[in-house]
Amino acid sequence: MTKFIYNPKTCRYEREGFNPWRLSALGALTLTLASLFFVGIATLHSFVWESEEEKQLRAENKALENHYALVKQQFEETEVQLQSLAEKDKVLKASLFNSLFVETKQEEKFTASYLTVNDIASLRNSIEELTNRTHELKEDAAFNSYYYADKVSGNKKKTLAKLRTTPSILPLSNGKLISGFGKRIHPFHKGLYEHPGIDLAAPRGTEIVATADGYVSDLNRSDLLAGYGNLIEITHNDELVTRYAHLETIAVRQGQKIKKGQVIGTVGNSGGSIAPHLHYEVLKKGKEQNPVYYLLQNISPADYQQLFAISTKQNQSLD
Repeated sequence: MTKFIYNPKTCRYEREGFNPWRLSALGALTLTLASLFFVGIATLHSFVWESEEEKQLRAENKALENHYALVKQQFEETEVQLQSLAEKDKVLKASLFNSLFVETKQEEKFTASYLTVNDIASLRNSIEELTNRTHELKEDAAFNSYYYADKVSGNKKKTLAKLRTTPSILPLSNGKLISGFGKRIHPFHKGLYEHPGIDLAAPRGTEIVATADGYVSDLNRSDLLAGYGNLIEITHNDELVTRYAHLETIAVRQGQKIKKGQVIGTVGNSGGSIAPHLHYEVLKKGKEQNPVYYLLQNISPADYQQLFAISTKQNQSLD
């Protein structure tokens, strides 16, 4: 379309001449609009339409995320099991064989935090390493099994006597572990303190059994609303002692010989206790031990894993 402009010198409308700057500006504007339009179309396409390759990659990423979460959970559960088994292994070796056992090499701790991966190749490497670690544990378990069998067969009487005097069963058949060993919150002043045993909640009057053979080395009946309340202490051998506190009734006498599994009293709420429960302690040469590490008999691996996990939580004790 031809454009005319007014010329004041000639007082006439004249045809507009060629203007390169105007043409350049018009071209630049056209290119800018075209670029914006293209980017908009491309962006809309990426959000609305997916290629087959994109669909496949998205599905693979989703599967990887789900698999990663599952493997991480398995790692965390395995970590708890390995830690509990390692502690039980130490207790069993020290209790049965003292220094006779030849320690195997120390393994690197393999935790769930190791699974911080950015791609599927790293995840595959982590899973492969976990498989190798599991294989090593199986070999170590087989070696320990052979070693224990050899020791037991060679010293059967001595070993069985050692097992009878090792506190290796739960003192309550239906008790619920509420608070574990170590730093816990005190129920009265709410500050942190060292809890020297574990608290097993159960209805008042529930029967308590001795966890190993021994004799009643201390017995105390108390009406005070503080301390251990009604208490039984059983000495099992030259090293191990167990305590049973906050009892309602006591069914044994001072100096009496006790058999593993024998009823010695009932659950109560005596002494400095806020609810009916049994406070249970294991001492080795006068030093408090974690009783959970000594639970070697009459408990399934799944139940032990659950007990161990609960015992590690820092919560409020019942005494």
